[in-house]
Amino acid sequence: LANGDKGVKVSANAVFPYDVLKSVIMPDRWNAQTLSKTDRDFIVAQWEALPNFVGDANILPMVDVSGSMSCLAGGPKSKSSVRCIDVAVSLGLYLADKNKGMFKDVFATFSSNPELLNLKGNVIQKAEQMEKSNWEMGTNVIAAFKKVLDVAKKGNVSDQEMPRALLVLSDMQFDQCGSFDDSAMQSIKRNFEAAG
Repeated sequence: LANGDKGVKVSANAVFPYDVLKSVIMPDRWNAQTLSKTDRDFIVAQWEALPNFVGDANILPMVDVSGSMSCLAGGPKSKSSVRCIDVAVSLGLYLADKNKGMFKDVFATFSSNPELLNLKGNVIQKAEQMEKSNWEMGTNVIAAFKKVLDVAKKGNVSDQEMPRALLVLSDMQFDQCGSFDDSAMQSIKRNFEAAG
């Protein structure tokens, strides 16, 4: 993309989502504003060239951006500089980007009061929105599923557009889910089935 040449093809067959965004989500944080327009255009083009490994599956990411996520992804003795938050944000963006329908560009916050947030702009802007989203010291997975169900009911979402999974991208556990006569997952399943 030198000199703004839009005719250059970009291949992303041999990279992971984190590899595309690593110059944006650096350990010293958000250097996107210091990147040249050419560098930003290249990152966007490389992101758009990533293959779709999820096919037609809608997988809703729940992304933990809390302080503990700054730990190294390979553990304290890792020789890599990749942090848990870098993996979570890039994988969360990838999944949100590949979703279709009502859940396209949507992710759930990792919080005791989770939200479903819509990402806007190019991948660099979306990464910044995701990383700066609200977080708390725990998460309520039941409330996250309830948010998904509320959005689906309000938007009259078809079964085909519903997320097939809620993928929690975190380095920690979620809160105790409350008191039920059955498991949390059975309760969630019952609520979704009751809503059709």
